[in-house]
Amino acid sequence: MRQILPRNPVSGHAGASHTYFALLRDGTVRSWGRNQYGQIGNGTRSGYGKTDADPSVPTAVTILAEKRSWFGKLSEVERPLSDVVDVVISGGGGYHPISVYALRKDGSVWGWGANNAGQLGDGSTEVRSRPAQLGGLSGIVSLVAEPRMASNIWPWMYAITEAGAVWRWRPTQSGIAVPEPMADLSGVRSISIAEGCVLALTAGGAVWNWDAGSLTPSSPALVSGLDDTIAVAAGRRSIALRSDGSVWMWGWEPTKLGSRYSRTAERVEVVSGATSVCNSLGTYFAVCEDGSVWAWGAGSRGQLGSGDGRHRLVPAVIDAVGNAAGLIAGHDTSFAIRSDGSLSAWGSNEFNKLALTREEESEVVWDNLFALRDVVSTASGSGITVTVTRDGAVWETGSGNADESRPLRVGELADVTAVAACRRTKFALREDGSVWAWGDSQRNEIGDGTILVPGPSLSGMVAQRLVPTRTQVPFGTVAIAAGDHTAYALQRDGTVWAWGNNESGQLGNGARRELSTFDSHGLSPAPIASLSEVGTAARIGDI
Repeated sequence: MRQILPRNPVSGHAGASHTYFALLRDGTVRSWGRNQYGQIGNGTRSGYGKTDADPSVPTAVTILAEKRSWFGKLSEVERPLSDVVDVVISGGGGYHPISVYALRKDGSVWGWGANNAGQLGDGSTEVRSRPAQLGGLSGIVSLVAEPRMASNIWPWMYAITEAGAVWRWRPTQSGIAVPEPMADLSGVRSISIAEGCVLALTAGGAVWNWDAGSLTPSSPALVSGLDDTIAVAAGRRSIALRSDGSVWMWGWEPTKLGSRYSRTAERVEVVSGATSVCNSLGTYFAVCEDGSVWAWGAGSRGQLGSGDGRHRLVPAVIDAVGNAAGLIAGHDTSFAIRSDGSLSAWGSNEFNKLALTREEESEVVWDNLFALRDVVSTASGSGITVTVTRDGAVWETGSGNADESRPLRVGELADVTAVAACRRTKFALREDGSVWAWGDSQRNEIGDGTILVPGPSLSGMVAQRLVPTRTQVPFGTVAIAAGDHTAYALQRDGTVWAWGNNESGQLGNGARRELSTFDSHGLSPAPIASLSEVGTAARIGDI
């Protein structure tokens, strides 16, 4: 579930649709990039593939409002959509074009973009290039979209009211889709969706379960055996955590005739004192009060940390992790930060994510993977990992060859507070507010204002900096982020600077072309002129 909470100020990478949004701290939204469905939300729409007509400078998402003149005459005026607290995207995968929804402080929901099958829930099939309020919805505190799917089954949208009622809608072949209340649900505080399964957790700790992954979804049914639940994670086998630290599961289970679905939760007896649980595509984890990490389920790529590729029906402790303070479970590779600040990892070593030498790939090497202590944060790109420790030091791994598979100290950097990575380029933010970059610069990601001559590297003949170089971003940076050949820096004054690839207008500078090392537009970072007042309660992202 997406909570209405302060967001990371700068985040995201170049998605397949290359449309970008910035939610500013004044509650307005800026957008730029692809606009074939009107998803920019400023009243315009470009033809499919007509990138030269798409906005490459951030523009305000606007609505039309009535204004009465001194003489009493009514007219329509364009005003920014204001008081926005969340922006949620539906579609964008496989068969489904993109629709955008904004939740405002007053609890109203506004939608724009693709509407060819009624997905905006306004009862029409009219494409909306400007936000329109969804009728029938009020007092909404949370919006939840089904994850992007490649199937031809339209995704659902869910809205939760302050009173805990749930409304839902999705496109239909008839194109008539309006939000409808789910009459059987009340007191809902959160929704979890995965693998076609939807869970609703109520304020009283009850869990309701239904299937949304078909043309005829089932009705919500109470999961028996559960009460006082504090967290859930949906999936083919769903998992729940109760306030007493016990872990419970239910869902699809094998039978002599195939399989059946059960909504009777059964306790995972061997796990107790759990503080968090998660489901990573059929691999389940529980972190307990004593710092132990338990894992079970799918393990074909080493996800269970047991040193082999076997599945496991009964949870077991990943002994080498020891005392975990946090867990990040990915698709097939997981990371745990221990209480002493060291980092441990297990799972797939594709693109050298585990930083193993070739000799070690066949061995059981989980313990203290990176040989680092006091880890603050980690970022990864295509075959690279960059980590900053509490003392401000930066460490990096290479692209999988034996000589670079162990972390190397980046001796030229100190006093670093944050790191980021895109593809094979790395970025570091220092305490003095300066931004440094090193690695490949195929699209001028280094941002130091210098033309780089291509030379041989592990990724081919590319321009690169082997030693960190200070970018031309001014001092005073407070946050950094990187995407697909594009980087962003948030300044203390609320401005956002961008540099790198601009194929889809990612730089927001009014130009749009894939940058080469000889293109003066991409040599130096530049502020996105129409963005200001971006702060800690805002974010930059893409769809």
